[in-house]
Amino acid sequence: MRILLIGLQPEGNSHNTLAIGYLKTYADKNLAGKADIRLFDAELDGGHRAPLLKLVGSFQPDIIGFSCYLWNIEEVAALCARIRRKSGAIIVLGGPEMHGDCAAALKRTGADVAVVGEGEATFLELAQRVLAGRPLAGLPGALVRAKKGFVRGPERPFIADLNDIPSPYLAGLYDNFPNERFILETLRGCRWNCAFCVWTHKQSRQRFFSMDRIRQEAAWFRKHARKALLNIIDSDSFDDKPRALELLKCLRGLSEESQCRVCFQTKLINWDDEVMRAFNSPLLHIDVGVDSVNPKALALANRPVTVKAIEEKISEFRKYAPLALLTPQMMYAMPGDTFEEQCGVLDWAWRQDVVGRVFSHTQILPGSRYEANAKELGLKYRGHSPRSVLATKQCSAREIKEMDRLVFFICLWRGNNLISEKFKAVAQKFFGNSHTRALRAISGFLPAPGRKIMEAAFAKWEKDNKYEGNAIQANNPFTWRGQDERRLANAVGQAMVKCLKAQGTRGRARA
Repeated sequence: MRILLIGLQPEGNSHNTLAIGYLKTYADKNLAGKADIRLFDAELDGGHRAPLLKLVGSFQPDIIGFSCYLWNIEEVAALCARIRRKSGAIIVLGGPEMHGDCAAALKRTGADVAVVGEGEATFLELAQRVLAGRPLAGLPGALVRAKKGFVRGPERPFIADLNDIPSPYLAGLYDNFPNERFILETLRGCRWNCAFCVWTHKQSRQRFFSMDRIRQEAAWFRKHARKALLNIIDSDSFDDKPRALELLKCLRGLSEESQCRVCFQTKLINWDDEVMRAFNSPLLHIDVGVDSVNPKALALANRPVTVKAIEEKISEFRKYAPLALLTPQMMYAMPGDTFEEQCGVLDWAWRQDVVGRVFSHTQILPGSRYEANAKELGLKYRGHSPRSVLATKQCSAREIKEMDRLVFFICLWRGNNLISEKFKAVAQKFFGNSHTRALRAISGFLPAPGRKIMEAAFAKWEKDNKYEGNAIQANNPFTWRGQDERRLANAVGQAMVKCLKAQGTRGRARA
């Protein structure tokens, strides 16, 4: 039997699709050579279609599996239609996009099976049934296309011991991977139950890969991925302090020996000074899920944290881990936030003593509580990926579109080295340390050439984010051409002078 597993990553931000690596190693371990399983990992850059379709034609797989995410589900649907014209393979969909209405996904793509939740055991049994000539209907953990509609199998329990899944790295699947970005998972499950997320999928109890295995994988990275970027995709690696310290010792050692940059995600709220000191390295990076500073929005998102607590933890982190990079992750267009409150979220983020910031337009993920309660919350959102929020009870569609522009333009100005500090100083001195107030006021005096550059940059950003929705890393919003950077700096400088004069201030900003 021949199986082809496909992972498609965003253009310019790609890494290995670890999920299909897990499927292969778990199936290889249990099928004892009865299946030839191949992986196809590629970027969504337009150049992936021809080689993929050629491989389907030459390899003639019996089963084709797609790992589906918000950034690739539209392309998966298009590929399924083309594959159907040249292959009779069973097409299987899995991944986070299958947490919602799986029947709709199968209808739209023409696929045969949707794997719901943790996929390794379900995919293995699917392959075993195909080998044995047994029907797929009723497969636990899956929704299967039948002659009349779809048949949903019973829920499948999680794999009790994650170490039963062989490491794709130690199995040699990525020894020659042509990229410098990798992902690593050290645990599954999440104790949080955020309304916007589907991470837990009923996994409130965390399960762990062993530290012995992680140390072996770290040795693999030392050999095969020096100076790479390693993203740890755990929900939060720091809920268990003793294990967190052991993990940090291992991965900090890896980063310092191989110059790998290692990035974690956390809520930060449970960190103490011992963990922070262990994190103090310029090669370690932490993304902190803050999301909003509005208590109402946080309550609707089921995030029981206070802004004061987060601010205290960020301050402690800067004290005990000054060499490490901390990036607050903020969301806008959340239910509960008015337009002005969203402006407050942006201003809060820019007031923090951090280097990087990430701003994400809220999306309604399939299977999330936001999706289940959309009517009650007054949420309107795109019906296809990316499922960006279009309007809420508190914020109109026009206001949310304006927020997209505010987020981007502030990042654009702060990302321009010729005006970043000048704009920051003007916002602090004349606009109550509010970047949103400053930008709105100054933009009214911007000459036409400056507006043209900004609009072109905004259009490019929206085009580049067509798969993932509007999300921006504030310290890298736009690849500048030197001439445009200077022209915009001159235009903003002129606008600052005119704006401050109009307000009757004594401030002056040099062009």
